[in-house]
Order: sequence, then structure tokens, then C-alpha cells
Amino acid sequence: IDIALVNNWLWTPGRNTFNIGGELRRTLQDTLNCATCAARVQFSHVETSTPNASDPNFGSDGSSFASFLLGWADNGLRESAEEVRLRDLDLSPYIQDDFRVNDRLTINAGLRWDIMVPVNAVNDNLVFADFTAPNAATGGLLGAATKFGNCTGCTGTHRADMHWGNIDPRFGFSYMVNSKTVVQ
Repeated sequence: IDIALVNNWLWTPGRNTFNIGGELRRTLQDTLNCATCAARVQFSHVETSTPNASDPNFGSDGSSFASFLLGWADNGLRESAEEVRLRDLDLSPYIQDDFRVNDRLTINAGLRWDIMVPVNAVNDNLVFADFTAPNAATGGLLGAATKFGNCTGCTGTHRADMHWGNIDPRFGFSYMVNSKTVVQ
């Protein structure tokens, strides 16, 4: 589910045209992740064995590979799946001014601030690679699997750090050289 609220206001006092607005976006993503990402299927010789139950070779001959080629599985199992519920939030206010200096020149100046709250998972059910954590299985080399939360081996937080400096300035101009040529 992606919920987006976008609004824009235009205000034109005198030679200015102010474009003021923002966007609020909330994403909710619920998925089931399979531990093996496939089923575990086993094939045995029994499915391709002698079909007559009164035959003395019933159940003892046949071929597991033949059963596989025919698609006759002996049994199957889907590994347990866990639901991952990811959440994120993005807020982006902006303002821009188009200032008409004269009939030939217009100057544009604006600013947009993208405030992105990093993704988190309900119940901290999200595993990721932490390249600053030592991995015991590799003799302490950096790069270990971890997850958010307060469990043993977890990060102790519920999401990645916020970066507040995503501020995007904008500057431009439009100059009419003559009735057929405009430079921007």
C-alpha cells in the first residue's frame, strides 16, 4: 500500500510567482518470505516401482530419478514462512519563486527538503548485513548478519539513522533574446 498526499499552492503577488507545496508519502509493504524460497520435494523409487502389489519386487525396484522426471513426488514440504511488514515515511516540503525582473528576464529560485524516515519492520523482523560488526564465523572480519531490535546480536535500534541534510536548492533563469530565441 502506498499512500501519497500531494498539494501545491500558487501565489502571485506583483512580479513574483510563489510555488509552495509538499508531498507526504507512507509505504506499507507486507510480504511473506520463505526461508528456503522454494519447496523441499523428495522423490523415491516407490512411485516408479512395479505397480502390482502382489509382485515380489513391489516397492523395491524403480528409480528415484525416473520419479523426478515424471514429476511424481514422494513427499513435499514448504519451510515455515515469516511475514515481514515494512514501513517507511517521506515528507518533502518545497518553495520556489519565479521573479519577473522585466519583460525579457525571469529568475527562478527554490528549495526542497526531503525528510526520509528510514524503513523499519514491525516487530523488528528484518535481517540485514552490518559491515561494521565483526563476523565470528570469519574470524572477526567485518560484515555480519544482524537485525534491528534489542535481542542478542541485534543493533539496539529500530531503524537506520536519519539524515536531515537532504536539502536541494534550485536556481535558474529565462532570458528572451528576441521574439524567436529564449535562453534558459
